Amino acid sequence: MKTLFDKTIQLMQKALELRSKKNAILASNIANVDTPGYREKDLDFRQLMEGYAKKLESGKRNVQEITGQAAPFIPLDGKDVGELPLVATEPGHFSEGSSSAHDVIEISRERGVPNNVDLDEQMSKLSENSLHYQATIQLLAKKFALLRDAATEGGRQ
Repeated sequence: MKTLFDKTIQLMQKALELRSKKNAILASNIANVDTPGYREKDLDFRQLMEGYAKKLESGKRNVQEITGQAAPFIPLDGKDVGELPLVATEPGHFSEGSSSAHDVIEISRERGVPNNVDLDEQMSKLSENSLHYQATIQLLAKKFALLRDAATEGGRQ
């Protein structure tokens, strides 16, 4: 049975989920800017979305079939964001066939004392991520408006 909604909506759902997770990671980095020994963390949005799109193209129809679990709930307080994939910031970080591709990674660049978090860079990344999130929300709203118009024969009542 075909789904009511096409793959575009499923991709946007995943994009919003990943943007929310990235936001939580960036907020954690900012909150720990003065924590001695804290290592900056990140999430490679593009790589994750490409992997998701490939799985979606393989014929699986929804998030549950692709991931084997229901779409994760991300609470507004940001305390539980679930598992996040590793992001290779340098080619030597992971060997081929590494099975640890479901964790957040620590960025290895050195900034100095007390840790490697650059507040200006994190704030910039947070702003960029928020803009991408809002753009995805707008695209999703347009998609649903098109579906509504199609269901009501172009807006005729």
